[in-house]
Amino acid sequence: MNHHQIKIEKTVHYYTHDTISPYVKYFWIVAHGYGQLASSLLRKFQHLDEAHFVVAPESLSNFYWDS
Repeated sequence: MNHHQIKIEKTVHYYTHDTISPYVKYFWIVAHGYGQLASSLLRKFQHLDEAHFVVAPESLSNFYWDS
């Protein structure tokens, strides 16, 4: 088996809950599932206080469910 790489340039989107501040104690990186949007996943973390900073990167795939 041979391993190969192709370098490509791509724009990647990510969403954050609030902003980084001196009060942040917990840094979360959350991953959405197949066909989901990172922005939709991030809504589930809106109840967290300023001690939590959440980053939700969006996948490189262009496929998403309609709803």
